[in-house]
Amino acid sequence: MMRNGGVLRVGARLSGFTVSTTLTLLSGLITFPIVIAVAGATVWASFAAAQSLATVFGVLVGYGWGILGPAQVAMTLSSHRGQFLADSLITRALLLLLLSVPFSALVILLVGDQGLAPILVGFATLLAALASPWFYAGEARPWRLVFFSTAPAVIGSLVACGVLVVSRDVIAYGGTQLLAAAAAVVVQSVDILKRHRGYSFRFAPHRIGLRLRDGLPAVLTAIMAALYVNAPLIAVTAIAPSVAPGYAMADRLFRYTKAFLAPFSQYAQGYVPAGAPAERKSRATRALIGSSIAGAIAAITFAVLVPPVGSLLSSGEISVSYLVSGLLALAVLAVSISSVSGLSVLASIGGSRYIAVSTFVGACLGIPAAICLTLLAGAVGAATSMAVAEVVVVSIQLIVLPVMFRRWNEREQ
Repeated sequence: MMRNGGVLRVGARLSGFTVSTTLTLLSGLITFPIVIAVAGATVWASFAAAQSLATVFGVLVGYGWGILGPAQVAMTLSSHRGQFLADSLITRALLLLLLSVPFSALVILLVGDQGLAPILVGFATLLAALASPWFYAGEARPWRLVFFSTAPAVIGSLVACGVLVVSRDVIAYGGTQLLAAAAAVVVQSVDILKRHRGYSFRFAPHRIGLRLRDGLPAVLTAIMAALYVNAPLIAVTAIAPSVAPGYAMADRLFRYTKAFLAPFSQYAQGYVPAGAPAERKSRATRALIGSSIAGAIAAITFAVLVPPVGSLLSSGEISVSYLVSGLLALAVLAVSISSVSGLSVLASIGGSRYIAVSTFVGACLGIPAAICLTLLAGAVGAATSMAVAEVVVVSIQLIVLPVMFRRWNEREQ
């Protein structure tokens, strides 16, 4: 049985990570309605599209550290952690430099009619790939994550919003966002490196090549997921810009809903593999049932509330149809289940490759569907492509689960 002190430590860590997520979500809910009110729905939609594109490029810049980083930090001796971060910063900075030109070109092609501001906002999102919140997760220091990673980002976002309100200048807003993102990277990097001495910033092509090779499997899976998740909004912006604000609003609320469901997945990742091997299947079943119930509640709530909430947050400027919210609600349910069936269950029984396979198939279907269905049906088509991709991903994972459990039981016997 866990002692009281252990319970308190676990509670403190969980509360720290929860505070970090809550602050980020609240910041977004406060700021983006203000941006819509001041700059207009069309400009905000261009920002959202640039940020979606930056999320895809950010996966390449981050190169798997967000996925593998926490475990690698936890396994690295404290005396070597400073060098580990320094090496990752050098590699990510090089990738950012190499990808800056193609990223800028694509933003110009996508929303170039809105001028410089979307590029600045997009680069602010892309620059966040140089941040290292995963390092704090690996150290199991959630409150340092709150104070040195989340708080600077939230404060920067609020300051940029204040600049927009006062100046009414979207370029000043984008520039402030970019400076705030850079400051957040500096703050957390300094905090980590001052606690982990014995590092040096040195450019070593051979070592960079080894790190890129080792992180390739993780980044390929992440880029596939980022592509099919962000493809619908990018497709709507490029193909049907007149309905982009409505879909951008639904997409933003979809992402917030996924973030609210994240604690279920995080809990399951510890719960499913924690028991004895004989209990693994029963624990997985309970976790899947729980995620299905939570996902169903979230999906129904999403389908019903997104249209009125979207209108409220935009002061009536943006309209989201119930058909779009209903289709994305199906994606909410699928994501809730797959977040457990994949990272919590398959990963714990040696089925990680099927997570990659399901993501790859989802991307191969979702990306062409986003383009074709948006051409045919605008925002409804984009939402359909998202729902199809997420349902395909979770279906593949659920189909292979019984087979993987049989193989895993045979190995354990």
